[in-house]
Amino acid sequence: MSNYKDLTGMKFGRLTVIRRHGTKIEGNAHRATWLCICDCGNLHIVDTKNLTCGLTRSCGCFHNEVSGNTCIKVHTKHGLTSDKSRRALYNVWQSIKQRCFNPNGHEYHRYGGRGITICDEWKNDPVAFVDWCLSHGYKKGLEIDRIDNDGNYEPGNCQFISKTENIKKNAKHKITVDGVTLSSTEWSYKVGYSHSAIARILRREGMEFTVNRIKERLKLMEERRTA
Repeated sequence: MSNYKDLTGMKFGRLTVIRRHGTKIEGNAHRATWLCICDCGNLHIVDTKNLTCGLTRSCGCFHNEVSGNTCIKVHTKHGLTSDKSRRALYNVWQSIKQRCFNPNGHEYHRYGGRGITICDEWKNDPVAFVDWCLSHGYKKGLEIDRIDNDGNYEPGNCQFISKTENIKKNAKHKITVDGVTLSSTEWSYKVGYSHSAIARILRREGMEFTVNRIKERLKLMEERRTA
């Protein structure tokens, strides 16, 4: 393994390095990757080059804030900031576009990275998206949900459900760790995480990251038992 500078504890923009995560291989290049925590609280994995060269300075939240503020100014004439509901839904639209079209976004691998996109009707028309939401069950506190998890963001595949329903839906996910397959709820009991924590990690970071977090937790529990 090639030598690398230990970045643990260093801060780059909004990201603070927690520990070494692994190695990123691109052709003949091997780069160390680092598990970081953003000032907003999200965990994010970044390679050495992107950190030290300033290419990645947050988990994606900074870009969202900047692009969101810019677009809000652009679309004010459409009335998307005229009330709280329309502004909230405009932000949802912005988040969906980040997931589907921004390769640097921390959720891209779960959406655009596996082919999930937005229908033409909504892609470049936030007004059409907001109007559809307001006429199809949106209320404060509800979250947008794709009925078919492998389907796109489009009128026939979207609905609004409560956070509790969303958590229950995620609980149906089966997670296999070292040959043991359990639901996210069952893993929460086994490793001592709250169910909502596992559901949140799974939703934000994807299956591979969730499996690694569970492995780390199991290892820590075993070390404590044998100490």
